Amino acid sequence: MLVVDEAGMVPTRQMARMVAECERSAAKLVLVGDDGQLPEIDAGGAFRGLAERLGACELTESRRLVDTAEFALQRELRAGRPQGWLDFADQGGRLVLERGHDATYARLVSDWAQGREQLAAAARVDGRQAEAVMLAPTREAAAELNARAQAYARHTGRLGAQALELGGVRYSEGDRVLCLENRERDIGVLNGHRGTVTALEPDSFSLRVEIDGQGERVLPASYIEDGHLALGYAMTVHKSQGMSADRTYVLGSEDHYRELGYTALSRHRQECRFYVNAGEPAAAQLELGLEISGQDRTEVRERLARTLGRERAQQMALDVHENDQVLRELPDAELAQRAGRLEELLASFPAEVRQADHEAAELHRQTDRIQACEQRLAACEAERAELGALQRKRRTELDGRIARDQQVLANNRAAHGELAASVGAGQVAGEKWLERHGVELAQATVIEQELATRRARALEEAITRAAYEPSQDLLERIGKRPASLLESERWDRAAGALAGYRQRYEQLPSPEAPADRAERRAWEHATETAASLATDAPAPLDLPYLGPELDFE
Repeated sequence: MLVVDEAGMVPTRQMARMVAECERSAAKLVLVGDDGQLPEIDAGGAFRGLAERLGACELTESRRLVDTAEFALQRELRAGRPQGWLDFADQGGRLVLERGHDATYARLVSDWAQGREQLAAAARVDGRQAEAVMLAPTREAAAELNARAQAYARHTGRLGAQALELGGVRYSEGDRVLCLENRERDIGVLNGHRGTVTALEPDSFSLRVEIDGQGERVLPASYIEDGHLALGYAMTVHKSQGMSADRTYVLGSEDHYRELGYTALSRHRQECRFYVNAGEPAAAQLELGLEISGQDRTEVRERLARTLGRERAQQMALDVHENDQVLRELPDAELAQRAGRLEELLASFPAEVRQADHEAAELHRQTDRIQACEQRLAACEAERAELGALQRKRRTELDGRIARDQQVLANNRAAHGELAASVGAGQVAGEKWLERHGVELAQATVIEQELATRRARALEEAITRAAYEPSQDLLERIGKRPASLLESERWDRAAGALAGYRQRYEQLPSPEAPADRAERRAWEHATETAASLATDAPAPLDLPYLGPELDFE
């Protein structure tokens, strides 16, 4: 028997190999997982497809959560309806909104440190090991949280005085670490194991680590230098799938989506706090305070609801093919009735979304300017704090520079806020449009593709008939097919254009141009191509007209 845990993350090709091997060796394959959690990175959808076709046993109770009432809200979160959970978190003080990148990270680390202290105090009373962990959507965010948490631990005296630098990271006694590579046979650790550094071994450049629930292990320099060890105060949501912690502190961002959000917000036993950057503060907010309430808070929650409602679960190609095949098998008349919807949908795509795409790059540049200005300001303030009482001239210079930098920073933050609001509004408009029209857009695309295929096939047949069995009205229009190769090619193009027009509009082009814009383009193409035979002008090089020109940008 082969049991595969977290089977929802197994790519389809790898799943197919496992099935083939089990079939070859007459083994039983048992798949365990949740298709509502993190999806596959490679082509996927096999686990969900198999469960839908074969049926599956399902766990319907949560043994992890202390607050059983939250379980129903998590099921709604899993289904892409996060509003209930967000209301619950906001009312309970678990949805934390901050202004700016630095404030959001600082608040998260501070709250995590306090929560860790509370859990440690409770553990000393009841003797139960408890844990608080920070979760981030990306490796970059997790690395920054780890660096801030380590600095906090060192500042509060939780780490040993000595440090050993390995793999570009300075480790001290007391540091939390995370193993990233399976080395069970020689070292006794697995990918995902977390522990606490108990001692440094400078002579051998190794670390002694107390692995949670596993005992002490010695991690050699080769393991660490190869990048298989990292600080473990924070981890990515992908690393956390399958784990449980008493308290979790989750960093929110635009990188969240339904499956990632549900996984991150369901790892806790007692409490989960969700931290969101509500945007850089404007100049007025710097003076009035950074509290986010009222309409601003409502708008942030609405944005979060849309973010956590976006689905990224994959479908097997077989599922997509079956859905599309139903549309492709529609009769010609019904297919023609549905034609043109794609062009209508694309025409209704909000213009502010395209504008937001252009503004997003400027927003990143504005963020870099703010960070650079903050660094300059911090350097000036640090230098001024170290000046002696007699260095009045330098102090005056720095005071002027600090005042200017503060004004520049306030202006940059205000500009960033306006730009972020515009980009956010564009993204919201795009998300709302896709929520309303996403399925219809996919169906309309399949219909237009199938219609174009059928028209191309019919046009090819019509052109062939026009060349070798021309109708009387076609002969009256452009004459008989010439014998010479060059003239016959020009005649074939003209016959094809006229046959294509008749195929679409059931008649040859009339002397007067039609009023309909799409039909006018087809009429112009057909008449110009036919007229080139009589005037000896070069025929248009365009391909035969197959339908309306669509702008997919």
